[in-house]
Amino acid sequence: MKYSFVTSPYPIIISAEVHCGLTQQDMLANIMKNVFGDALVSAPVDGRPKIGVLPSPEDLKGMVLLKAKNLYISGSEPLHAKEVTVDVESSEITSSSDQDMLSDVKSELKSELKKVKTKVLGRVGHRRASFGKPTQTSPPLTSRTSTNNDEKDKKVKMSFELLALLVYTVGVKCRGLNKKETYAPEHVFSLSENTANKLLKESMMDLIKHNQDHLVRIYPKGVRINSTNYDPHRYWSAGAQLVSLNWQTCGKCLSLSAYLRFGHRRSHVMQIRGS
Repeated sequence: MKYSFVTSPYPIIISAEVHCGLTQQDMLANIMKNVFGDALVSAPVDGRPKIGVLPSPEDLKGMVLLKAKNLYISGSEPLHAKEVTVDVESSEITSSSDQDMLSDVKSELKSELKKVKTKVLGRVGHRRASFGKPTQTSPPLTSRTSTNNDEKDKKVKMSFELLALLVYTVGVKCRGLNKKETYAPEHVFSLSENTANKLLKESMMDLIKHNQDHLVRIYPKGVRINSTNYDPHRYWSAGAQLVSLNWQTCGKCLSLSAYLRFGHRRSHVMQIRGS
């Protein structure tokens, strides 16, 4: 609150990944309410009016918005279960490019972990043998399976205190850009650099049309391990309002993009700081 609106009066979006329990979620929401006060955008979950059009950046000057994915809601109140749960399975767009990259990274990590595990177990077995202690056998397969099933049954839920802060920026997965898929005005999805490039090549007009009424975030591909950056202007030209950059390295990209443009419905243009 001390520095957020010194350079620019336009809204700040806090993007959060929520992995904590209901009690900690309530505490997180209360901390933000105490720190940001009336500047924090919130709305009651019960009886919340349906959003027809997003407000302009001019209407949200000096405001703070929370962006997060809502996967589950608290089981104590079954109200709004269908209306609030907005996360869905990934579409062919996200699986075509992002999943290929993720599978490559995962396979490399699994290979490295397997080598390390083999090496560590070999050393442990050698030391135990030298002391004359029997090596510990692995637990039965049935035991492992039951443990994994128990973990799958534990679903993270979202408290209504935190849910009240998700008003204009509700994170969802991209289900594709076509006539069959519909997104509420408050739905925000993120596209990797590879997915965005594919959309620009195959269906640029669909992306531009979607960006006229919705917020979209572009982020660097995961294989940029040296924190290099792409040219953000090609995504801005397609209407993407939020273009994330790697800030670990300096270069022409960061000098030209010290402030990120944020446009809504073509009629308002603003600048926000950060990635």
